[in-house]
Amino acid sequence: MSPFPGLNGMLPKSGRPFRIHDKGSRAPLVMCHAIAGTVFFYYHLQRTGLLQGPLHAIQACGLEDGEEPMGTVQALAARNLQVIAQEQDLESVHLGGYSFGCIVALEMARQLEAAGLTPRPLILLAPSPPTQVTDQTPDAERSAIVEAQTASLLKTALRGMDRLVPRRYKDRLSHLYRTHLQAYHAHRPSAVNCEIAAFVPLGERADSRAAVIDHWRGLSHTRCSVHDAGGDHKTMLRAPHTAPLVRAFESVLREAAEARHAMAAPDAPAPIPALPRRRGAATVSSPAMQGMAPGLAHSARLDEND
Repeated sequence: MSPFPGLNGMLPKSGRPFRIHDKGSRAPLVMCHAIAGTVFFYYHLQRTGLLQGPLHAIQACGLEDGEEPMGTVQALAARNLQVIAQEQDLESVHLGGYSFGCIVALEMARQLEAAGLTPRPLILLAPSPPTQVTDQTPDAERSAIVEAQTASLLKTALRGMDRLVPRRYKDRLSHLYRTHLQAYHAHRPSAVNCEIAAFVPLGERADSRAAVIDHWRGLSHTRCSVHDAGGDHKTMLRAPHTAPLVRAFESVLREAAEARHAMAAPDAPAPIPALPRRRGAATVSSPAMQGMAPGLAHSARLDEND
């Protein structure tokens, strides 16, 4: 049963995770979409052949006909949790994301903790830098920033195919980008108790990379481990950088599973000390006693005076 019943009946047509990879024994890793709403770039991770367990990804609401994009990071996170809860226990999966999706994954973990649940360590690929838009930024300046970034994203998405793409599709993409960018600049993330593993590309400018690392280290009350990734923000999910990236986050997931197993394993029972043999004490000798541990055999002795 989902702890987020308020979204029942609101799931879009795309409200099922893409099952990018379904083999392997480790806990599923569920990744959030980036700012553009799509998740197909995660297939580059599957093509390495190095995934040790399921990799699922959640597409944004607003890409399909009849859908409206979610206007806040909180709403995006709640909707994603509802999508996952249809098929899996929310505490049985690792959450993660790429770029803007890292912010959504963090908010998902925060909502789980607020519901009394315990998220597993987060896997964050090229986490977004903190927004430079503050609550004091004038509305006109905020709007200009969003519009400029929307135009840049749309140009990148179309890549010279502007004349081939129907106007209605371009309008839909533009609306989605604008809505997500507004959500990004308005969101003020809160720290979580779960662990974070942040994979930060080495190809970024040193000052930008340092700002990202400093920002995300402050968003876990437990631990934020930082891992170097090849390439830059755009190329880290392309060969030849994907294979070492998958090896690195699979190592983190393996260590998390081992730590979880160690915590769940019951402590070995302390041996029961042998009782001194007293005069008049008889020892029960039966087939049921054969092979019993010495401590248990001593505790099974009977006193003739009982």
